[in-house]
Amino acid sequence: MKKLDMCEMQILNHTLQVQISHAKDLLRDMENGKIDLAYVQKMIDMNKAEIIETHKRKFKYWQGRNGNWNSYLPKEGTEPPYGRLVSKVSEERLINAIIDYYIREDKTALAPTFRQVYQEWRAIKDLELSGNSILRYNSDYARFFQDSDFERLPMNEINENTIRKFMLETIQRLSLCRESCKKMFSYIRNTVKHARIEKIITDNPVEFLELKQFSKHCKEKAKPNEEQFFNDNELLMIQKGLEELYGDRPMFIPRYGVEMG
Repeated sequence: MKKLDMCEMQILNHTLQVQISHAKDLLRDMENGKIDLAYVQKMIDMNKAEIIETHKRKFKYWQGRNGNWNSYLPKEGTEPPYGRLVSKVSEERLINAIIDYYIREDKTALAPTFRQVYQEWRAIKDLELSGNSILRYNSDYARFFQDSDFERLPMNEINENTIRKFMLETIQRLSLCRESCKKMFSYIRNTVKHARIEKIITDNPVEFLELKQFSKHCKEKAKPNEEQFFNDNELLMIQKGLEELYGDRPMFIPRYGVEMG
């Protein structure tokens, strides 16, 4: 079984937390008689199946030579795909044991993802932005973050290393220039700041990160000659504008500097 990297593990952990929370809500609704029992049971079964599929991506899951079904459950001090061994005589009993662990023993609280916190920050930021600026912010987000593993990470699981990894990978993938890199870093920094203000996180994962750590990896695109120098038509327009100024304000010195330059 391929060992998952840090970002993949964080995504699976969050997915499990969401599925567990949903299953618990359904069980409470069923106990309180809020909705049709047959419907609730169907939704619970579907949710349990999703929990097991996510669990299999995180931990080893196999049938032994003796016919028993085996897997691992989370264990402090042990990294997946290993953990506390659980073995049952049938796959059904193993599944029930895994589900029972997550539903009854899991105490983790859900934290909003980077995308959700970013959207909260934007809801406030947009109040001071013009329509064109809002469109630019939306375009930047789609370019840098949309559909990435990073945007789905819970804010309380984002640290200096996850930010550094995402920044460097995105700079390389998109061949970002310094200005684009600066924008991306500012969005992350402002989202982290919002999360701290709202007490979603207590640590500051960007505290020891600086823009220059990333901008040195950026690629600056050389401007073509036509963008670096005035063409003949543009020079004629400038000359015409200066000549008009001569008649209006002949003693205005700066325009002579422009012409001599």
